Amino acid sequence: MATQLIKENGIVWLHATKPSPRDFEAIQRVFRFHPLIMEEIASPTRQPTIEDYRDHFLLILHFPIIYPSSEMNTIAEVDFLVSKKSLVTVVYQDMPRLEDFFKQYRTSFPEDARDPGLLLYRVIEYLLRGVIPDLEQVADEIDRIEGAIFDRQDWELVEEISNLRRDIVDLRRTMLPQQTALDLLPHVASRLFGKDVEPYFVDILKITRKIFGVLDSYKETTDVLHETIQSLLSNRISSIVSVLTIFSAIILPINFLASIWGMNHQFLPLRDGPYDFWVVMGIMAAIVGGLLWIFRRKRWL
Repeated sequence: MATQLIKENGIVWLHATKPSPRDFEAIQRVFRFHPLIMEEIASPTRQPTIEDYRDHFLLILHFPIIYPSSEMNTIAEVDFLVSKKSLVTVVYQDMPRLEDFFKQYRTSFPEDARDPGLLLYRVIEYLLRGVIPDLEQVADEIDRIEGAIFDRQDWELVEEISNLRRDIVDLRRTMLPQQTALDLLPHVASRLFGKDVEPYFVDILKITRKIFGVLDSYKETTDVLHETIQSLLSNRISSIVSVLTIFSAIILPINFLASIWGMNHQFLPLRDGPYDFWVVMGIMAAIVGGLLWIFRRKRWL
């Protein structure tokens, strides 16, 4: 396990990355968290939660890590163990965003972070605002695809839209389930740290609701783009099939005529004459011209 520690203004912040069972025992021994909390964080969980234990509480949140290419995205879990004088953050994979924030605070610890409640607010706010570049990346991709959709009607564009929809699904799948835990957070935090901290965590709710609203908008847009490209490709395929059908309809009578004149009979009109080849070719040309005229008149061409 990699552990980092900050002690400032009477506050202890311990950050643990990929902790082992022995590390959890050390955390329990030093900070005296409830045994049920230690059981809960012994392994990663897919369910965000908040558990209140009088003088401390556990908050489990998830944050998306979106990759710009077609590479699979990941979800990073952050466990917050909060008491009146300490904050312990636990992650189960490398999370550069949180590491950078910890380094900033170790270099310059802000004076207004007078208790772990405000420190918790700043950590969550920083991680949530870190989602905004991912949203901007998705918005740029939507604009690019929207501009190209009528110029490039190919299956590669369908794949790009599918990758974009996957990114939005991953963002929604990560953010939406933790709404319940975040709704309870202002009450739990204000009970432990006083009413003064409640507006800060209400601000967290405002940020998450903005993110949810943007994600809903992006989902609707990509659904429309997906339907549009599918419709355009379907029309393109229909046009190709229509041309091939017309081509087959023209070839069929010509082939029939050629088959008749290719029969091995003792007598066949327009055969063995000096101009029979050109006569047959003329008949074929007349058939082709007539069919093209009919197709044009019916606006099939």
